[in-house]
Amino acid sequence: MTIPGGYVLKPRKIKHSDIADASPCVRETWDYLIREANHKSFKRGKFEIKRGQLFRSYDEILDDLCWYVGWRKETYTKNQMKQAMKFLRDTERITTQKKPGGVLISVCNYSTYQNPSNYEQTTEETSEVTNEKPLNNHRETSHNYKNVKNDKNDKEKSNIPTLEQVKTYFKENGYSPKVAEKAYSIYNASVEDHPKRKYWRDSRDNLIKNWKLKMQSVWFTEENKISDQDSLFDQNKLRKINAGS
Repeated sequence: MTIPGGYVLKPRKIKHSDIADASPCVRETWDYLIREANHKSFKRGKFEIKRGQLFRSYDEILDDLCWYVGWRKETYTKNQMKQAMKFLRDTERITTQKKPGGVLISVCNYSTYQNPSNYEQTTEETSEVTNEKPLNNHRETSHNYKNVKNDKNDKEKSNIPTLEQVKTYFKENGYSPKVAEKAYSIYNASVEDHPKRKYWRDSRDNLIKNWKLKMQSVWFTEENKISDQDSLFDQNKLRKINAGS
C-alpha cells in the first residue's frame, strides 16, 4: 500500500533535546514547520521558496494549529506563537525573513535530517544506535548535542544559576522578578538535596541543559510581564536602600 502525501523524518534523539521540555506551542510549531517545509523548490510570485523553506503568516500558522473543544475553536495566542518562533530562532532551528504578506521560514539543516540514507544504520537497531550517531549541525539544543553522557565538560561544570542571575534575566527581557523568584524556587528544589547535581531538573525529572531557554519556553508569557505593581515595588525598594545609606 502506498501512503499519499509523502513523509517527514524525525530522529529519536530529539527526546534528549531542550525542545522535549518546551511548551506545547513550541513543540507543535516545530513539528508543523518540518511537516510543511517544501520537499523541493518552487517559485512563488517574484521569489523562490527553496527546499526546507515555507512561506506563512503567523495568523495562518495559528489557524493551522487550531483545535476544537466541542464546537468551540481554540488557538494559541499571537504572543505564544511569537515566543515559539523566538525559541526556534534562538536555538538555531530556523531562520526567518519578513516578506510582503508573511514570513519566509527556513528550517536549518533540513536536507540532512530529511535524507533517509542518514538513517540506514537504524533499520535493525534500537534507539540506542540512533542516539549514538548524532548528525552534524542540526541544533537539538542551543549548543551542539554531542553525546552528553561522555562529555567531560558537562560533568565538571555546573550550569545552575543564582537567584540574582535569574531575576536579572527576567527583568532584562521585560518579565517580573517576582515570577523569576517563583521559577527559581521550583527548579532549585531539584538540586537542594543533591549537591553533586550540575543541572536543574524539571517536573518530569529531565535535565535542564539551558536554563535561559527553559525560562523562555515556560515562563516568558504575557501574564508574567512586568506590571505597574512590579515597577512600584522596585521604586519603593530603591527608596528604602537610599534612605538607609
